[in-house]
Amino acid sequence: MASAAALGVRHFGHARAATRAVAAPVVAKAALLTPYGNVLPEQVHQVLRHQNMKPGRLVVVGDVHGCCEELKMLLKKLDYLPDTDNLIFVGDLVNKGPDSIGVLRAYQQLRAQAVRGNHDDASLRRWHAWTRGEELAPHSEWLKEATESDMNIIEGLPFSLTLPEYGVVLVHGGVVPKASTGQVPHLSDHPSTASGSDQCDTTARLLEQQVLKDMVCMRNVVPQAPASQQDGSMHPAWLATSDTADGHAWAQMWHGPWHIMFGHDAKRRLQLAPNATGLDTGCVYGGKLTAVVLPPLPHLVASSPVVAAHARAAQYTTSGKPGTEPEGPAATLPAVTREDLQVELVCVAAIRQHVPIGKGD
Repeated sequence: MASAAALGVRHFGHARAATRAVAAPVVAKAALLTPYGNVLPEQVHQVLRHQNMKPGRLVVVGDVHGCCEELKMLLKKLDYLPDTDNLIFVGDLVNKGPDSIGVLRAYQQLRAQAVRGNHDDASLRRWHAWTRGEELAPHSEWLKEATESDMNIIEGLPFSLTLPEYGVVLVHGGVVPKASTGQVPHLSDHPSTASGSDQCDTTARLLEQQVLKDMVCMRNVVPQAPASQQDGSMHPAWLATSDTADGHAWAQMWHGPWHIMFGHDAKRRLQLAPNATGLDTGCVYGGKLTAVVLPPLPHLVASSPVVAAHARAAQYTTSGKPGTEPEGPAATLPAVTREDLQVELVCVAAIRQHVPIGKGD
């Protein structure tokens, strides 16, 4: 298997967590586990550079939840080309729906990528427990058909995927806006090992200030007392929650500069916040399976000044070789909207309702 460096993929967090194992074994043991008790993937927060992507469109798909037939319908409608287009899922590939195994095997054939959802992580834990002799609950019976190869797909999924040239970050649940290292509730067990001030490192620092459980489970943020920063400025502190009855939809509170694409929040269906797009449109509940489609990056760079600014900050060049130094820190970059990304929304209706909404959240 090729190394991460050879693939042009960057990952953060694992090395520091391992270092902590010497100084603080108790803390490190928790730090090396996912929210559902699995071993952390090698790439907790993954960065995918344009030179390592296919030359065609970028297609991002919402929560599939084992709805394999609807996925096939959507990709047919999109005229998806595995050798040319880039297909990425925002998590929850499996569970609840009728054919989770079919989705995992299609994922391999489609040459896709994904971030990890809460149901993906929970299913991995249940499968490991089953292999040790524990019984499966009825809703997890599908795991008896899963092979080690199937579950290796989930085991390798990161918790975030950053596409720096596009100015896009993908997560499953969400990101706490303006998380600060001064705000104890949002300190990550996986601090960044990145150095420098380029766009990728800035994004990594923001993501690694997040709590992984929040990233896969959150839907809302609840305002807390303002937190003072080292520079004397004041930013609101937010507490993540999965309960939509408390606080505000986190996506409405997110103001960039990166555009975040996410899933998980089926009750709200399609979310079109200025700088975030929620793609869980409840296919498994009888709703729709939705994708956003972006043009190839060279087209966006040529026609969208905002995307061009992010691409320059990521040292993008059409030759695929390193470009000039970034124009400035990521904090000064313009916020990316769907209009900047020239997003096309495409969906297909569910064949039927597989489970009632709210069941097994």
